Amino acid sequence: LSSRGVGKMAKCDGATIGAVCKKICTKTLSIAFEYDTPKYVHVRNKKVGLLYRTGQLVVFVFIGVFLLWYEGGYRDRETVQGTVVTKVKGVYRTNGTGLDKNAGNLTWDDPEYVVPSKDSAGNFFVMTNMWITERQTDGVCPENPRVESARCDKDGDCPEGRVYRQGHGVANGSCNNSTHTCFVKAWCPVEEEDGDIVAEAPKILANNFTVLIKNSILFPRLSPQFTARNLPKNLSLLDTCRYDSSSSVNKSCPLFTLQQLVDMMRKKYEFNELATEGAVVAIRIIWNCDLNWGSCDYGYETARVDAETGYNFRFARYWFENGIQYRQLIKAYGIQFEVQVVGDGYLVSAKSIFITLGSGLAYLAIAQYITDFFVLYCLKKASIYRKHKYHKLNQDKKDGFVLIEEDSVSTSSIQEHKTEARLRGGLT
Repeated sequence: LSSRGVGKMAKCDGATIGAVCKKICTKTLSIAFEYDTPKYVHVRNKKVGLLYRTGQLVVFVFIGVFLLWYEGGYRDRETVQGTVVTKVKGVYRTNGTGLDKNAGNLTWDDPEYVVPSKDSAGNFFVMTNMWITERQTDGVCPENPRVESARCDKDGDCPEGRVYRQGHGVANGSCNNSTHTCFVKAWCPVEEEDGDIVAEAPKILANNFTVLIKNSILFPRLSPQFTARNLPKNLSLLDTCRYDSSSSVNKSCPLFTLQQLVDMMRKKYEFNELATEGAVVAIRIIWNCDLNWGSCDYGYETARVDAETGYNFRFARYWFENGIQYRQLIKAYGIQFEVQVVGDGYLVSAKSIFITLGSGLAYLAIAQYITDFFVLYCLKKASIYRKHKYHKLNQDKKDGFVLIEEDSVSTSSIQEHKTEARLRGGLT
């Protein structure tokens, strides 16, 4: 191409782009300064009017009674935040005979049976049953005969380095001809729990042990300065009170027996059943606070949450004797208490009221839809309403679109209502 042709093409392209941009700007300004309004057909019919007003009344009742009052739509809500501190007290003595034989001749106080120590969330475990394996040392010994995969008749049945499922150590390659189990490198003697003895009864009768549950809450978003506690106004009552939901005084006392916590469950269990096999129990502190008045109501409920599978774990205590390290292995059964703080704080809020009213008023469209359906399809002269409600636009090559009335309407009606709606540039 010559330089003249290239220049002409660039000039044409520039003019075209300018025309397109001008057209787009003109259209944008035209749309920006237009206003569309819906068309209303006024229907003078008592049945239709009654249906429509009834629908509106139902919506207004729904907004006022259900959304605003029952659902509390006039209030802003914040989920409670809080901390929990617990303290368990109680003492029990095992005599080392009968059912207590494996538990030893010991005094069990809270440092002994609250293991591991309480966590930062206030959860705690109370050991009520156990199997103790005394004076274990790190060495080589036969595996427990109850470990089926460790059974053997010769050394070849015990490949060195093998770890047995539910076993206690690592095979060293030898078979014990007395027990017909493989020798393992482990803490010896290995644990040989007698399930029948463990299942007979709990070793520590902890039902009368007490737990103090102190809870402090706040609502940092709605009311940063507000705090509340689950303690009686007279703190001296903590020395003598005991929780009682039926007492106006002791209802606020946060001191419970473990038996009470079990009895508060909706599904009933025997305390000794949970104490023997172990369980996980949730303690829920439920708050309901009116932040406008600065007052709170709270209550407690408990529930078993371990799917009734029991709860146990092992821990060990170590010491040295004549240069040799020993340990006492304890398989602990008991009740794990998980403390949960739930609930809400409420504050009357203009924002919440407007949001509730705005969302509720949208339901008014339902009354209109129901009435339209009735008028369009249920009235005898529904066809007349349809002809006035819906207009057809036919395309006109010259002027865009023309409004066309239905032929079945009377001539006088056509002359009265027929208008031509010529939309500049057609529909956009």
